[in-house]
Amino acid sequence: MGSSIILCEGETDQALLGCYLEKTAGWSFAKDQKADLFPLEQVVWYKDGHNNLKGIWQVGGNDFTDAVQKVLDRELLEHQFDHLVIVTDNDDSAEVRERLQEVLKTVAAVSRGCKLGEECEENQWGSFIIENSFSRSEIQFLYLLVPMQETGALETFMMNSLSEQSEEKRNVIDQSKVFVKGFQSDCYLKQRREKVKAELGVSLSVFSPDRIFTTMKELIDSVEWERFSTTHEQFELLKQVY
Repeated sequence: MGSSIILCEGETDQALLGCYLEKTAGWSFAKDQKADLFPLEQVVWYKDGHNNLKGIWQVGGNDFTDAVQKVLDRELLEHQFDHLVIVTDNDDSAEVRERLQEVLKTVAAVSRGCKLGEECEENQWGSFIIENSFSRSEIQFLYLLVPMQETGALETFMMNSLSEQSEEKRNVIDQSKVFVKGFQSDCYLKQRREKVKAELGVSLSVFSPDRIFTTMKELIDSVEWERFSTTHEQFELLKQVY
């Protein structure tokens, strides 16, 4: 099974992935575990049932090249990770592909046996070889879009999953989308990404008005994501790093 590192865009992604994998894969939070690997980065570490190290790293945006380079630099010193996963929003087809190509260039620059080429596709596992002074290791690689089947972001996926829970929740989410779509302002919600976040925020405020000041992580942890088929379909490919 081995150790793995998942790179994601932000805090919400990190919290949701951690919550889901704790509940479905038996991951447990490992406080200060291997903090020396990337001490200055926003990485949350876990251990699985076989004591393998698992990291979820929020890179603070959708440029993953710097984080990938740091993972590869670490691998050149000592083999650590058998799986490298990037989880990113499916926001724009051209931008999604451009982000992937930049990552592939970064990998190709240091990999001596890279199997990831121009044909490397989103939502499919591939692999590349890293050689250092001590070993030659094959690392499995996945570039996972959220949501997989439609344009959107992590919040889109979350709303789709919550809509499964009940017809009432689906109705709330539909009305929240109508409200945000019709919202007019010269200052607020000017970007599509902001509007998607607002749709989820309005929905969560209606679901739990007494918890509107609760942190996003607490809200995420309060939902049984593992119960939803949408969740399992989205993260089916992550089973390889379980």
